[in-house]
Amino acid sequence: MTTSIFIHGDNRISSRNALNQEIAKSRSQGTEEVIRLSGEEMVLTDLIQAVEAKSLFPGNRLVVIENLLGRRPSKEKDRLLDYLKTTSLQMPIIFWEPKSATVAQLKALPKNLREMLFKVSPKIFAFLDALSPGNFKTMLRLYHQCLESETPEMVFYMMTRRISQLLMSVLPAQTGNPDASDWQMRRLVGQSKKFTKESLMAIHEMLYSVDRSIKTGKNFLPLGSLLDLVICEI
Repeated sequence: MTTSIFIHGDNRISSRNALNQEIAKSRSQGTEEVIRLSGEEMVLTDLIQAVEAKSLFPGNRLVVIENLLGRRPSKEKDRLLDYLKTTSLQMPIIFWEPKSATVAQLKALPKNLREMLFKVSPKIFAFLDALSPGNFKTMLRLYHQCLESETPEMVFYMMTRRISQLLMSVLPAQTGNPDASDWQMRRLVGQSKKFTKESLMAIHEMLYSVDRSIKTGKNFLPLGSLLDLVICEI
Protein backbone atom coordinates (compact mmCIF):
# COMPACT_ATOMS: atom_id res chain seq x y z
CA MET A 1 0.00 0.00 0.00
CA THR A 2 1.57 3.32 -1.03
CA THR A 3 -1.36 5.73 -0.78
CA SER A 4 -2.57 7.20 2.51
CA ILE A 5 -6.22 6.55 3.31
CA PHE A 6 -8.91 8.55 5.08
CA ILE A 7 -11.74 6.42 6.52
CA HIS A 8 -14.76 8.19 8.00
CA GLY A 9 -18.55 8.19 8.27
CA ASP A 10 -21.34 7.75 10.78
CA ASN A 11 -21.54 4.02 10.04
CA ARG A 12 -18.91 3.33 12.66
CA ILE A 13 -19.10 -0.46 12.47
CA SER A 14 -18.49 -0.55 8.73
CA SER A 15 -15.73 2.05 8.91
CA ARG A 16 -14.01 0.17 11.73
CA ASN A 17 -14.21 -3.05 9.73
CA ALA A 18 -12.69 -1.22 6.75
CA LEU A 19 -9.85 0.02 8.96
CA ASN A 20 -9.09 -3.50 10.16
CA GLN A 21 -9.22 -4.81 6.58
CA GLU A 22 -6.79 -2.14 5.35
CA ILE A 23 -4.36 -2.94 8.17
CA ALA A 24 -4.57 -6.65 7.35
CA LYS A 25 -4.05 -5.87 3.66
CA SER A 26 -0.99 -3.79 4.47
CA ARG A 27 0.47 -6.60 6.57
CA SER A 28 -0.09 -9.07 3.73
CA GLN A 29 1.90 -6.74 1.47
CA GLY A 30 4.95 -6.70 3.71
CA THR A 31 4.23 -4.27 6.55
CA GLU A 32 6.02 -5.47 9.68
CA GLU A 33 5.18 -2.66 12.09
CA VAL A 34 1.85 -0.90 12.67
CA ILE A 35 2.01 2.20 14.87
CA ARG A 36 -1.35 3.34 16.24
CA LEU A 37 -1.72 6.89 17.55
CA SER A 38 -4.65 8.49 19.34
CA GLY A 39 -5.41 11.75 17.58
CA GLU A 40 -6.99 13.05 20.78
CA GLU A 41 -3.90 12.53 22.93
CA MET A 42 -0.76 12.52 20.76
CA VAL A 43 1.64 15.45 20.55
CA LEU A 44 3.83 16.51 17.66
CA THR A 45 6.89 14.60 18.92
CA ASP A 46 4.83 11.38 18.93
CA LEU A 47 3.89 11.92 15.31
CA ILE A 48 7.41 12.85 14.18
CA GLN A 49 8.88 9.81 15.91
CA ALA A 50 6.29 7.51 14.31
CA VAL A 51 6.84 8.91 10.84
CA GLU A 52 10.57 9.71 10.79
CA ALA A 53 12.30 7.36 13.26
CA LYS A 54 14.12 4.34 11.90
CA SER A 55 12.15 1.13 12.35
CA LEU A 56 13.40 -1.82 14.37
CA PHE A 57 11.72 -4.09 11.84
CA PRO A 58 13.14 -4.89 8.40
CA GLY A 59 9.84 -4.50 6.58
CA ASN A 60 7.65 -1.49 5.85
CA ARG A 61 5.84 0.54 8.48
CA LEU A 62 2.25 1.79 8.67
CA VAL A 63 0.96 4.60 10.87
CA VAL A 64 -2.72 4.67 11.96
CA ILE A 65 -4.13 7.89 13.43
CA GLU A 66 -7.58 7.76 14.99
CA ASN A 67 -9.90 10.69 15.72
CA LEU A 68 -7.52 13.56 15.02
CA LEU A 69 -10.18 15.76 13.42
CA GLY A 70 -12.52 15.12 16.34
CA ARG A 71 -9.96 16.48 18.80
CA ARG A 72 -10.87 19.71 20.56
CA PRO A 73 -9.35 22.84 18.99
CA SER A 74 -5.89 23.58 20.37
CA LYS A 75 -2.48 24.84 19.32
CA GLU A 76 -1.17 21.25 19.46
CA LYS A 77 -3.87 20.07 17.08
CA ASP A 78 -2.96 22.91 14.70
CA ARG A 79 0.71 21.89 14.87
CA LEU A 80 -0.16 18.26 14.08
CA LEU A 81 -2.31 19.17 11.09
CA ASP A 82 0.29 21.64 9.81
CA TYR A 83 3.00 18.98 9.99
CA LEU A 84 0.86 16.45 8.12
CA LYS A 85 -0.07 19.04 5.52
CA THR A 86 3.42 20.38 4.83
CA THR A 87 5.68 17.35 5.32
CA SER A 88 6.53 15.02 2.46
CA LEU A 89 5.51 11.74 4.06
CA GLN A 90 7.58 8.70 3.11
CA MET A 91 5.12 6.12 4.38
CA PRO A 92 1.36 5.56 4.18
CA ILE A 93 -0.91 6.78 6.95
CA ILE A 94 -4.44 5.61 7.61
CA PHE A 95 -6.66 8.25 9.20
CA TRP A 96 -9.84 7.00 10.89
CA GLU A 97 -12.66 9.22 12.14
CA PRO A 98 -15.83 8.01 13.89
CA LYS A 99 -18.01 10.59 12.11
CA SER A 100 -18.38 12.06 8.65
CA ALA A 101 -15.83 14.81 8.06
CA THR A 102 -16.80 18.17 6.61
CA VAL A 103 -15.27 19.62 3.44
CA ALA A 104 -13.30 22.08 5.58
CA GLN A 105 -11.89 19.26 7.71
CA LEU A 106 -10.87 17.30 4.63
CA LYS A 107 -8.92 20.31 3.37
CA ALA A 108 -6.88 20.28 6.59
CA LEU A 109 -5.46 16.85 5.75
CA PRO A 110 -2.72 15.94 3.26
CA LYS A 111 -3.70 15.93 -0.41
CA ASN A 112 -4.16 12.80 -2.54
CA LEU A 113 -5.80 10.75 0.21
CA ARG A 114 -7.92 7.81 -0.83
CA GLU A 115 -11.24 8.57 0.84
CA MET A 116 -13.53 5.84 2.17
CA LEU A 117 -16.88 7.18 3.39
CA PHE A 118 -19.38 4.96 5.22
CA LYS A 119 -22.84 6.44 5.60
CA VAL A 120 -25.73 5.18 7.68
CA SER A 121 -28.63 3.84 5.63
CA PRO A 122 -31.71 6.13 5.54
CA LYS A 123 -33.71 3.05 6.53
CA ILE A 124 -32.05 3.08 9.94
CA PHE A 125 -32.95 6.72 10.54
CA ALA A 126 -36.56 5.99 9.54
CA PHE A 127 -36.61 3.18 12.10
CA LEU A 128 -35.04 5.35 14.80
CA ASP A 129 -37.52 8.18 14.19
CA ALA A 130 -40.38 5.67 14.54
CA LEU A 131 -39.34 4.65 18.05
CA SER A 132 -42.28 5.45 20.31
CA PRO A 133 -44.54 3.57 22.76
CA GLY A 134 -47.27 1.47 21.15
CA ASN A 135 -45.84 1.79 17.65
CA PHE A 136 -44.36 -1.70 17.60
CA LYS A 137 -45.94 -2.82 14.29
CA THR A 138 -44.36 0.06 12.39
CA MET A 139 -41.12 -0.30 14.33
CA LEU A 140 -40.89 -4.02 13.55
CA ARG A 141 -41.60 -3.44 9.86
CA LEU A 142 -38.95 -0.74 9.58
CA TYR A 143 -36.52 -2.77 11.68
CA HIS A 144 -36.72 -5.74 9.32
CA GLN A 145 -36.32 -3.41 6.36
CA CYS A 146 -33.06 -2.27 7.95
CA LEU A 147 -31.87 -5.87 8.17
CA GLU A 148 -32.15 -6.18 4.39
CA SER A 149 -29.02 -4.05 4.03
CA GLU A 150 -27.53 -3.64 7.51
CA THR A 151 -26.26 -6.00 10.19
CA PRO A 152 -28.15 -6.41 13.50
CA GLU A 153 -25.00 -5.07 15.20
CA MET A 154 -25.27 -1.78 13.31
CA VAL A 155 -28.98 -1.40 14.11
CA PHE A 156 -28.29 -2.24 17.74
CA TYR A 157 -25.52 0.37 17.96
CA MET A 158 -27.69 3.09 16.39
CA MET A 159 -30.74 2.17 18.48
CA THR A 160 -28.69 2.27 21.68
CA ARG A 161 -27.29 5.66 20.73
CA ARG A 162 -30.76 7.06 19.97
CA ILE A 163 -32.23 5.84 23.26
CA SER A 164 -29.25 7.35 25.11
CA GLN A 165 -29.83 10.66 23.30
CA LEU A 166 -33.52 10.62 24.18
CA LEU A 167 -32.71 9.85 27.80
CA MET A 168 -30.26 12.74 27.94
CA SER A 169 -33.01 14.98 26.58
CA VAL A 170 -35.33 14.29 29.51
CA LEU A 171 -32.86 14.22 32.39
CA PRO A 172 -33.01 17.54 34.27
CA ALA A 173 -29.23 17.69 34.77
CA GLN A 174 -28.63 17.76 31.03
CA THR A 175 -28.46 21.02 29.09
CA GLY A 176 -28.25 19.43 25.66
CA ASN A 177 -26.66 16.71 23.65
CA PRO A 178 -23.07 17.56 22.66
CA ASP A 179 -23.26 15.39 19.54
CA ALA A 180 -26.47 16.93 18.19
CA SER A 181 -26.98 20.13 16.22
CA ASP A 182 -29.79 22.54 17.11
CA TRP A 183 -32.28 21.03 14.64
CA GLN A 184 -31.37 17.52 15.73
CA MET A 185 -31.82 18.50 19.35
CA ARG A 186 -35.29 19.84 18.61
CA ARG A 187 -36.23 16.54 16.97
CA LEU A 188 -34.83 14.56 19.89
CA VAL A 189 -36.76 16.65 22.40
CA GLY A 190 -39.96 16.19 20.37
CA GLN A 191 -39.46 12.44 20.19
CA SER A 192 -38.54 12.16 23.87
CA LYS A 193 -41.90 13.68 24.83
CA LYS A 194 -43.56 10.49 23.58
CA PHE A 195 -41.86 8.60 26.40
CA THR A 196 -41.69 8.90 30.15
CA LYS A 197 -38.30 9.10 31.79
CA GLU A 198 -38.98 5.75 33.44
CA SER A 199 -39.80 4.04 30.14
CA LEU A 200 -36.62 5.34 28.50
CA MET A 201 -34.58 4.13 31.45
CA ALA A 202 -36.24 0.72 31.17
CA ILE A 203 -35.46 0.48 27.43
CA HIS A 204 -31.89 1.58 28.11
CA GLU A 205 -31.57 -1.16 30.71
CA MET A 206 -32.94 -3.77 28.28
CA LEU A 207 -30.40 -2.76 25.64
CA TYR A 208 -27.64 -2.84 28.23
CA SER A 209 -28.71 -6.36 29.21
CA VAL A 210 -28.61 -7.43 25.57
CA ASP A 211 -25.12 -6.00 25.18
CA ARG A 212 -23.93 -7.68 28.36
CA SER A 213 -25.38 -11.07 27.37
CA ILE A 214 -23.64 -10.92 23.99
CA LYS A 215 -20.27 -9.95 25.47
CA THR A 216 -20.45 -12.69 28.11
CA GLY A 217 -21.72 -15.32 25.66
CA LYS A 218 -24.92 -15.85 27.64
CA ASN A 219 -27.35 -14.76 24.93
CA PHE A 220 -29.95 -17.45 24.26
CA LEU A 221 -31.04 -15.94 20.95
CA PRO A 222 -29.26 -14.22 18.03
CA LEU A 223 -28.96 -10.45 18.33
CA GLY A 224 -31.54 -9.88 15.60
CA SER A 225 -34.14 -11.86 17.53
CA LEU A 226 -33.26 -10.17 20.83
CA LEU A 227 -33.93 -6.79 19.23
CA ASP A 228 -37.33 -8.07 18.07
CA LEU A 229 -38.18 -8.70 21.72
CA VAL A 230 -36.91 -5.30 22.84
CA ILE A 231 -38.95 -3.51 20.19
CA CYS A 232 -42.10 -5.33 21.27
CA GLU A 233 -41.53 -4.06 24.82
CA ILE A 234 -41.37 -0.40 23.84
